[in-house]
Amino acid sequence: MYLYNSKSRLYCKTEEEELQHENEINFFFSKLTTLPDYECALLRKYQDKYHENIPQKVIPTTLHQILEDLEGEDLKNGIDIVIDDEYFIVVAYGSGYTANNGECGIDTVALKIIPYNDNRDFLNITSAIIDGNCVTVAKEQFDASSHLFS
Repeated sequence: MYLYNSKSRLYCKTEEEELQHENEINFFFSKLTTLPDYECALLRKYQDKYHENIPQKVIPTTLHQILEDLEGEDLKNGIDIVIDDEYFIVVAYGSGYTANNGECGIDTVALKIIPYNDNRDFLNITSAIIDGNCVTVAKEQFDASSHLFS
C-alpha cells in the first residue's frame, strides 16, 4: 500500500503544499470521471482507535457517483488517495475528538473503491488513471456470491 499523493494531507504545512495536494486530488478525480461509469462496491471502514469496532459497510455506487458519496463523509481535515495493490482507497480525515479515556484522535474513514464490469469481474483502474493504460480485470477477485453484491 502506498500514497498516491506526494504528501499526506495531514503533513501539508504550507500553502504551497496544500495547493499541490489539492491539485493532485482534483487531477485524480478528473481522471476517474473519464473512465466508464462502472458499478462499484465502496468499502467503508473506520481506521481510528475510537471507531475501529464499527463494522465495515459496503455501499453500492458507481465510479462517477463517488464524489457525491464523499459529500456524506466528515472531510474536515481533508483526504488522501492510497493505492492498495489494484484498488484506490480514499482516506477521509474528519473532526478531532477526545475519547472517554482522554485519548485524542481524528475520525478517519477508509473508502476502498472496487469497480466491476457487467460480468461482476472486479477491475483494476489504477494503471488507467496513473499511466493512461486500459482498464483491466483485477488479479484479486472476491467471491461473487459474497456480501459485496448483496
